[in-house]
Amino acid sequence: MEENYDRLPYWVEEELEFLYQLKEYREQRVKFLNGNSVRTTIDQAIVDYCTKSEQDADRSFLERQHELVLLEEDLLREFEVPAIEFESIQILWEKIAADIYDRIDPVIFDDDETTLEKQTQKLAYRIVTEGMGRRYRIIHHFNVILGLGMFGSLGLMVYFLLFILESFWMTIAKIFGLLFANFVILLVYGIIEDKFVLSLYRKGWRFEIMQFYQTNWFPLLELADALEELKSIKIGDEEFDGLDKIANWMRKDIGLCIYVTAQRLLAACQ
Repeated sequence: MEENYDRLPYWVEEELEFLYQLKEYREQRVKFLNGNSVRTTIDQAIVDYCTKSEQDADRSFLERQHELVLLEEDLLREFEVPAIEFESIQILWEKIAADIYDRIDPVIFDDDETTLEKQTQKLAYRIVTEGMGRRYRIIHHFNVILGLGMFGSLGLMVYFLLFILESFWMTIAKIFGLLFANFVILLVYGIIEDKFVLSLYRKGWRFEIMQFYQTNWFPLLELADALEELKSIKIGDEEFDGLDKIANWMRKDIGLCIYVTAQRLLAACQ
C-alpha cells in the first residue's frame, strides 16, 4: 500500500489516516486511561465505534456524548491546555464525530456568516468585559506604557545621532545597546503576556466559551477563526487586542473540543 499510495482513491487515504490515528491512540491508551470517568467514557466510545455495527456504534457514541455534556466542568479540568501528548486523540475523536454527524444529516445548523460574526462579537465583548476579562484589560495599560517607552527610546536614538560626528563609535554602541535592550524587553514581555493569557484561559475563558456553546453550535474551529479575524474589541474609546491568542488556545483545547462536539451532535439529533 505504501508503494502504491499515489494510486489509492481518496476514501482509502482517509481510512488509512484514521487507522494511523487509531494506532497512535492504542500506543497511548494505557497512559490516557488513568481511572478517571471522563477518559473512560471517551475510550469506551472509541472502542464501540471500532467494534460494533454501524448503527449500534452510532447509538453508543451519541449516548456517550450525553454523558460528557453532563460532566461539563470535569471534562475541561481533565485536560490541560495545551495537551500536546494527546493531540492524536483529538484528531481521532473529530474524525469519528464527523463521520457520525454526516450520517445524522442535520438540517438545523445554518452557519450563516452574519450570525457567526454577530455571536462572535458578543462572545468577544463578554470575554473582555466579564470575569477574567477585567484582569486581562490590565495588559492594555501595559501595552500603552511599553509603546511610550519604545517611542522614547527612538527619540533618544535621534538625540545620540546629533553627536555622531564627535564620537562615532560610541554613538553607534549606544544606539545598538538601545536596539538590543528594546528587543529583549519586547521578547520577555511577549512571553509573559502569552503565559498570562494562557493562565486566564485555563481559569475562566474556556468555561465561558463552554457556556456559549449551551445555546450556540457553530464548529469550534470556525468560532476560533472568527475570533482571530476579529482580533480586538473596542469598548468606548479603547481597543483591546488578544482575541487571536485566545483563538489559538481554543484550537489546542481537547476538553473544549470534545464538549463542543457533544453539544453539536446532541443538538443535531433533536
